[in-house]
Amino acid sequence: MLGAGGSIGGAVNFKLRPPDDSLHISLLSRGNTLHNYGLSFIYNQPVFNVKQQLRVGRHFGANRYSANGVTLQNRDFKRLHLQWQTRIRLTGNQQLETLAYHFRSEAGAAKPFINAGTETANKARISVNNTLTRLRWRMSLSAGSIQSQLYVRNEWLTYYDPSVYINAEALKSVHFNNEVGWISRWRYMPDSNWLIITGADGRRQMIRSSEAGVHTRYNGAVYASLNRQWARLENQAVWHLLLSLRGELADAHQKALWLPALSLRRETGSGSVYLSYMQNFRAPSFNALYWQPGGNPDLNPENAYGWEGGLDYLLGGDNLSLRQALALYQNDVQNQIVWLPDENGAWRPQNFRRVRARGMEWESRLISALFPMELLTRLTYNHTVKSAPDNAQDKTAGNVLPYHPQWTFYGNIIFTPGQWRVSLDYIFNAFAYTTIANDNNNFIPSFHIINGSISRTLYYQRRQFILAIQINNAFNTPYQTQKGYPMPGRYAGLAIAMNFN
Repeated sequence: MLGAGGSIGGAVNFKLRPPDDSLHISLLSRGNTLHNYGLSFIYNQPVFNVKQQLRVGRHFGANRYSANGVTLQNRDFKRLHLQWQTRIRLTGNQQLETLAYHFRSEAGAAKPFINAGTETANKARISVNNTLTRLRWRMSLSAGSIQSQLYVRNEWLTYYDPSVYINAEALKSVHFNNEVGWISRWRYMPDSNWLIITGADGRRQMIRSSEAGVHTRYNGAVYASLNRQWARLENQAVWHLLLSLRGELADAHQKALWLPALSLRRETGSGSVYLSYMQNFRAPSFNALYWQPGGNPDLNPENAYGWEGGLDYLLGGDNLSLRQALALYQNDVQNQIVWLPDENGAWRPQNFRRVRARGMEWESRLISALFPMELLTRLTYNHTVKSAPDNAQDKTAGNVLPYHPQWTFYGNIIFTPGQWRVSLDYIFNAFAYTTIANDNNNFIPSFHIINGSISRTLYYQRRQFILAIQINNAFNTPYQTQKGYPMPGRYAGLAIAMNFN
């Protein structure tokens, strides 16, 4: 939320694509002119009543490109994904799912680009090793379902920079994060006009860090929502009323919070209109609480409240259709956590910033079946500002937050004649300030990017082959999304996919 280090509250419930019902093998190989390469493998093999799927991804490369005529150094990376999941039918209405996921990455932790000299000395590296295991049980009922899951997440992270010395030793920062939790949910639908969902989740989080020490905390939540729909007459507009309440349970660094939400929607055959209100929060991270030097164990959670309204409608029929959607929103955040220097010059997170985000998103999708074509356009406006001064001397109230372009536009057109697929992308980002002072000498310029791809699908017996060629940044536009980190110019990629059933 607003570029912070985590989401605003809540628990993540992964809903994965289930394994296939039959033997299926997919192989994808790709590479590009930046000397980056990838290989992905998917294997589905049901055994009796157990569906299982294995996914393997291996990606590596050098990211060989230049900025201002200087070849960038130490942008190389290695990544490995491993995922194995099963779905077991226990009874006619019960099933058990397992998931084991592993992600490993080693990458050059590049410093901002300044000149050829700084690139030569750029030696930093980051190593990340993540694992996630999950066991989920689900039972279908005559009027709903019950599900419960347990999960364990581990993360090992090492940051090494031989060009930086502390106490005559090269910088090496080592961290271990662990989270164990459970999520349960009950879904009850007594008739077609009522839907009730209740649930609870809880977790234990632990950190062991060379800079933040060893700490443990416990948190959880209970929640309930009620969705009521009604219509005066059949085939007329349908109204939906959604009420929900989530209670975040307290721990040593968080008061008990009650977060209500309310939404009203009117649906017709050609579209809908809605208005909603919600409250949310974000707990401080272990780093913000305990990092040395500078951690602040007295931090409070960030909290937010906001509303959103919008409409969508559909014109046309099967041969030609146009869907329009518009959303307007405002979100106010209090107690935002910001790292600022204290009276001794040490950086320390503090809990005093207020932020207001207003904006809109408009999306249009045109689909033609007569001439196989799809056109998507998306325009967004986001005005995120500091809504109150940090102190009596602060003159930056009302300024836009750094790295928040106010206008963005995305357009995509796809042609699908026969077994061919041709796609063109257009991306526009307005300029963005890089400091809260909104200094006209410190900003990222606006940019336009065009990407294109063409692919062909072939079939032979029970095998499918796809060949794709893509060109990114076709006009070789120099641009950045973070100051000091130039993005690649024009480059091309080739991919070959094979599917066997």
